[in-house]
Amino acid sequence: MDQTVEGLQYLHQLYQSQYMLLTQEINAMLDELAKLNNAQKTVNSMDDVKNRNALMPLGGDIYLDASIGDSKSVIISVGGGYLIEQTIDEAKQFINKQAQKQTQEINSMMKNKRELEQAVLEISYRLEQISH
Repeated sequence: MDQTVEGLQYLHQLYQSQYMLLTQEINAMLDELAKLNNAQKTVNSMDDVKNRNALMPLGGDIYLDASIGDSKSVIISVGGGYLIEQTIDEAKQFINKQAQKQTQEINSMMKNKRELEQAVLEISYRLEQISH
Protein backbone atom coordinates (compact mmCIF):
# COMPACT_ATOMS: atom_id res chain seq x y z
CA MET A 1 0.00 0.00 0.00
CA ASP A 2 2.92 2.39 0.74
CA GLN A 3 4.28 1.74 -2.77
CA THR A 4 0.87 2.57 -4.22
CA VAL A 5 0.71 5.83 -2.27
CA GLU A 6 4.27 6.73 -3.25
CA GLY A 7 3.54 5.91 -6.88
CA LEU A 8 0.39 8.02 -6.87
CA GLN A 9 2.19 10.90 -5.16
CA TYR A 10 4.94 10.71 -7.78
CA LEU A 11 2.37 10.73 -10.61
CA HIS A 12 0.51 13.58 -8.96
CA GLN A 13 3.68 15.66 -8.77
CA LEU A 14 4.70 14.74 -12.33
CA TYR A 15 1.29 15.69 -13.77
CA GLN A 16 1.27 18.94 -11.81
CA SER A 17 4.69 19.83 -13.23
CA GLN A 18 3.54 19.01 -16.75
CA TYR A 19 0.40 21.07 -16.17
CA MET A 20 2.46 24.10 -15.12
CA LEU A 21 4.81 23.77 -18.10
CA LEU A 22 1.88 23.43 -20.48
CA THR A 23 0.27 26.52 -18.96
CA GLN A 24 3.47 28.50 -19.56
CA GLU A 25 3.68 27.27 -23.16
CA ILE A 26 0.04 28.19 -23.79
CA ASN A 27 0.61 31.68 -22.38
CA ALA A 28 3.65 32.16 -24.64
CA MET A 29 1.65 30.99 -27.64
CA LEU A 30 -1.20 33.33 -26.74
CA ASP A 31 1.32 36.20 -26.68
CA GLU A 32 2.55 35.16 -30.14
CA LEU A 33 -1.05 34.96 -31.39
CA ALA A 34 -1.69 38.48 -30.10
CA LYS A 35 1.38 39.70 -32.01
CA LEU A 36 0.13 37.98 -35.16
CA ASN A 37 -3.28 39.58 -34.73
CA ASN A 38 -1.64 43.01 -34.35
CA ALA A 39 0.44 42.40 -37.47
CA GLN A 40 -2.67 41.31 -39.32
CA LYS A 41 -4.49 44.52 -38.33
CA THR A 42 -1.54 46.62 -39.46
CA VAL A 43 -1.16 44.83 -42.80
CA ASN A 44 -4.92 45.07 -43.39
CA SER A 45 -4.77 48.83 -42.89
CA MET A 46 -1.61 49.56 -44.92
CA ASP A 47 -3.46 52.18 -46.96
CA ASP A 48 -4.23 54.07 -43.73
CA VAL A 49 -0.57 54.30 -42.67
CA LYS A 50 0.81 55.40 -46.06
CA ASN A 51 2.98 58.52 -45.79
CA ARG A 52 2.59 58.66 -42.01
CA ASN A 53 5.12 58.49 -39.22
CA ALA A 54 5.42 55.34 -37.17
CA LEU A 55 7.70 53.91 -34.52
CA MET A 56 9.80 51.16 -36.05
CA PRO A 57 11.32 48.64 -33.61
CA LEU A 58 15.10 48.35 -33.78
CA GLY A 59 15.32 45.69 -31.05
CA GLY A 60 15.96 45.83 -27.34
CA ASP A 61 12.89 48.06 -26.86
CA ILE A 62 14.50 50.80 -28.97
CA TYR A 63 12.41 52.48 -31.66
CA LEU A 64 13.06 54.78 -34.60
CA ASP A 65 10.60 57.46 -35.65
CA ALA A 66 10.20 56.75 -39.37
CA SER A 67 7.94 57.66 -42.25
CA ILE A 68 6.09 54.89 -44.07
CA GLY A 69 5.99 55.38 -47.80
CA ASP A 70 3.74 53.73 -50.35
CA SER A 71 4.96 50.23 -49.56
CA LYS A 72 3.95 47.41 -51.87
CA SER A 73 5.69 44.69 -49.86
CA VAL A 74 6.71 43.67 -46.37
CA ILE A 75 9.59 41.64 -44.94
CA ILE A 76 8.57 38.62 -42.86
CA SER A 77 10.71 36.52 -40.54
CA VAL A 78 10.09 32.84 -41.29
CA GLY A 79 12.34 31.48 -38.54
CA GLY A 80 15.92 30.39 -38.35
CA GLY A 81 17.08 33.95 -39.08
CA TYR A 82 15.54 33.88 -42.56
CA LEU A 83 13.51 36.77 -43.95
CA ILE A 84 11.29 36.81 -47.02
CA GLU A 85 9.75 39.67 -48.95
CA GLN A 86 6.08 39.36 -49.78
CA THR A 87 3.42 41.54 -51.31
CA ILE A 88 0.79 42.92 -48.98
CA ASP A 89 -1.74 40.32 -50.19
CA GLU A 90 0.76 37.48 -49.73
CA ALA A 91 1.59 38.78 -46.26
CA LYS A 92 -2.10 38.84 -45.33
CA GLN A 93 -2.43 35.20 -46.39
CA PHE A 94 0.78 34.21 -44.60
CA ILE A 95 -0.22 35.91 -41.35
CA ASN A 96 -3.71 34.41 -41.54
CA LYS A 97 -2.29 30.88 -42.00
CA GLN A 98 0.15 31.41 -39.12
CA ALA A 99 -2.66 32.65 -36.85
CA GLN A 100 -4.84 29.67 -37.77
CA LYS A 101 -1.99 27.23 -37.11
CA GLN A 102 -1.22 28.93 -33.78
CA THR A 103 -4.90 28.78 -32.78
CA GLN A 104 -5.06 25.05 -33.62
CA GLU A 105 -1.94 24.38 -31.56
CA ILE A 106 -3.33 26.36 -28.62
CA ASN A 107 -6.62 24.44 -28.80
CA SER A 108 -4.76 21.13 -28.84
CA MET A 109 -2.63 22.19 -25.88
CA MET A 110 -5.73 23.36 -23.99
CA LYS A 111 -7.25 19.90 -24.52
CA ASN A 112 -4.07 18.29 -23.15
CA LYS A 113 -4.15 20.71 -20.21
CA ARG A 114 -7.73 19.72 -19.37
CA GLU A 115 -6.76 16.04 -19.53
CA LEU A 116 -3.82 16.64 -17.19
CA GLU A 117 -6.05 18.60 -14.84
CA GLN A 118 -8.54 15.73 -14.78
CA ALA A 119 -5.74 13.22 -14.09
CA VAL A 120 -4.43 15.36 -11.21
CA LEU A 121 -7.93 15.55 -9.72
CA GLU A 122 -8.45 11.80 -10.05
CA ILE A 123 -5.10 11.03 -8.39
CA SER A 124 -5.86 13.52 -5.61
CA TYR A 125 -9.19 11.80 -5.02
CA ARG A 126 -7.53 8.36 -4.97
CA LEU A 127 -4.88 9.58 -2.52
CA GLU A 128 -7.58 11.01 -0.30
CA GLN A 129 -9.50 7.74 -0.40
CA ILE A 130 -6.38 5.74 0.52
CA SER A 131 -5.48 8.02 3.43
CA HIS A 132 -8.91 7.60 5.06
